[in-house]
Amino acid sequence: MKVFPIILLLLLVVACMPRTMETDYHSGSDGIIATFTPKYPPPEIYEGTTVPVILSVVNRGSASVDYADIYLTVKTDPFYASVLPGKWADEGPAGKVLVGRGPGFPRGDYQAYQTYVDFHRVKGLRESPSTQVFASYCYPYATSLGTSVCVDTNAFNQNEQRQVCAAQTMTFRDQGAPVAVTSIENRPTPIQVVSPGGRAFMDLSQPVFIIHVANVGTGRVVMPVPLQQENQVMNETAMLARIAAGLFDFEPLLKLPGQEDRESACAGDFDKETLNQVTISATLSGINLTCDPKVITLHDDKGFTACALPEEELEGLSYANYLGVFRVDLGYLYRDSTSADVEILRREPSIAWQNYTVSERDANPGFVEGEPRCNYCDRSPGSSECDGWPVKDKQMAKINEPFSCSCSKTECLTLYNTSRCVFGAYWCPGTSYCCAREP
Repeated sequence: MKVFPIILLLLLVVACMPRTMETDYHSGSDGIIATFTPKYPPPEIYEGTTVPVILSVVNRGSASVDYADIYLTVKTDPFYASVLPGKWADEGPAGKVLVGRGPGFPRGDYQAYQTYVDFHRVKGLRESPSTQVFASYCYPYATSLGTSVCVDTNAFNQNEQRQVCAAQTMTFRDQGAPVAVTSIENRPTPIQVVSPGGRAFMDLSQPVFIIHVANVGTGRVVMPVPLQQENQVMNETAMLARIAAGLFDFEPLLKLPGQEDRESACAGDFDKETLNQVTISATLSGINLTCDPKVITLHDDKGFTACALPEEELEGLSYANYLGVFRVDLGYLYRDSTSADVEILRREPSIAWQNYTVSERDANPGFVEGEPRCNYCDRSPGSSECDGWPVKDKQMAKINEPFSCSCSKTECLTLYNTSRCVFGAYWCPGTSYCCAREP
C-alpha cells in the first residue's frame, strides 16, 4: 500500500519541474546595431588630444554577417578632428562572423570596432566648442518568414464538400530584421490550363499571394541583394508543427554584389535605380513561386509584389484545399548611423583680445619643461601635463622601447595598429610624430 504515496510524490515532482520553452529568434525589427561605448569617446576632451573611439556592434537580428561585409566608417568635422584608420577587435567565439540571434547567442553576437580620433588645437577664441563623432554602418542582410498557408484550390466551389481551410489575408509584425513582411493576401485566381495530352482545357484555381513588405528599422535600404536558390528537402509535417509553435529556423543565402558597388552605396553615393529596393524569393511547399516584380521598390518605406504558383505545377492539384508551408526571403543592403556629442576643452581659457597673452604652452605646444611632451609623458604618464596620453601601462601594451618624436606621419600610421604611435600636434613640436619604434 506504500506504492500509491510514492507514485503521487513522483507525479508532484514531475508537475513542478520547469518546462523548456523554445524561443522564436525570428522576431524584432533590428539587424546590426552599432553604438558608441560609454566614455569612448568621452563627453569632454581637451584640444590637441588623441582619444580611442570604440563602437559596440551587436547583431540583434536573425541573419549572420561576415565582418568583412560590414562597411563601417567613423567621421568628424575636419575643422575640429581627424579620424585614424580603424580595426575590428580579435575574432569572437564564432570567428570572423557576427552570428545572428539563436540558441548559441540568444541576445545576438557582439564585437568591438576601435579607432582613434585626433582632436586638433582649436583656432580662434571660442571657450567651449563642441562637435560630434559620427559612425555609419552598412551591411547585407536577409529577412525570412515561414508560415502555414491555405492552398485554396476550391475557391470557385468546384468541390462542394467541406474544406479544411479557406484563403484569407495574414498579417505579421517583424521577423528579426529591419525589413519585414507585414502581410500576405491569399488571392486564388481562376486560370485555364491544357489538360494532360492537350485535348481539353481545365478550369483551375491558381494560388496567388500579394506579399507586402516594409522598412521597420531605423535606417535605410540602399541596394537589393540577390538570393541564392536553395534546394532544401522539407519535411512538410515537421515544418508545419514548428510553424504552429511559432518557430522558424532557416537562414537564406545571399549573393553579394561587387565590393565596389557595395562600398559606393554604403558611402552615400546612392544609385537611384536601386535605392530602396529589396530582392524577394518565395516558395510554397518547396516549389519556387514566380514573383512579379522580383525586386520590390519601397515607396515611403512600403512595397509589395505578387507571387504565383507556376502553371506547370497546377496539374497535380485537386479541388481539395490543404495547408502548405509558405516561405518568404528578402535580401538587401541596409545602412544606419549613430553619433556621440563631444565638448572640446581649451587648454588655455579664451579671453578678450586686449588681455590676451601668449603662454609658454601656446608658444611651444609640443614641449614640457624644455623637452618634447612625448618624451616627458613616456616617463611620467600620470602627470597633469599628460592629459589624454593613451599608453598608461607600457608593460600591458608589450612595449619596451621609449616613446620619442622620431616618426613621420607615414611611419606613425604603420605603428598605430600596435599602439606604438600617439597622434596629435600636442605631443611633438614641428612635423614629427610621437612613437615607439619597433626593435
